[in-house]
Amino acid sequence: LTLSSNRVGAIIIYSAYKQEVVSEMKNILESMTDAFFSVDKSWNITYINEYGKTLLSQVLPSFNYKSSESPSLLETEFFPFLQQVMLEQETRQQEIFIPSMPTWFEVKAYPIAEGGLSVFFFFIAERKNIEKDLRNLAYFDFLTHLPNRRMTYDLLQRKIKNGEPFSFFYIDLDGFKLINDMYGHTRGDAILVEMANFFNQT
Repeated sequence: LTLSSNRVGAIIIYSAYKQEVVSEMKNILESMTDAFFSVDKSWNITYINEYGKTLLSQVLPSFNYKSSESPSLLETEFFPFLQQVMLEQETRQQEIFIPSMPTWFEVKAYPIAEGGLSVFFFFIAERKNIEKDLRNLAYFDFLTHLPNRRMTYDLLQRKIKNGEPFSFFYIDLDGFKLINDMYGHTRGDAILVEMANFFNQT
């Protein structure tokens, strides 16, 4: 657009370029495997991808996103964490449990320069289950599911450090090796399981 003999307007060209970038960004956000939304400083959602709408509807069944209206995001378990990021203006991530589903999410929040946040969140239930299984293997006996030596040691150390009173019993099964030798380890394992059930019930 020619404005004078020496000046050429560029605003239309710039707008077209900006619109291209915005369109490309939306395509990227919609194709992500993460849910995404952005909020302004008044907690209005300014953009949310389709996957984000789906997950937030599961987190809070009453959630209903409408542009330029303050959504029910403030009623979700995400809000205390997001509020902290908004106040501190520092990028953070946190694992958040949603009892209504129930499942775990990892939430990453990034402050926006002009105010507000960009938020990515996704399921981590499978990872949490793996972590739980690994913890069980590390701290509980595979056969009886009772706390193992490592768990017992850590628990006693913590109680001693905190000055907490406790009682400790050591129980030995006389002749247990003879049972294994005569009837096999399968029978011996069954006896250990029965003993564990007895102690869990008392």
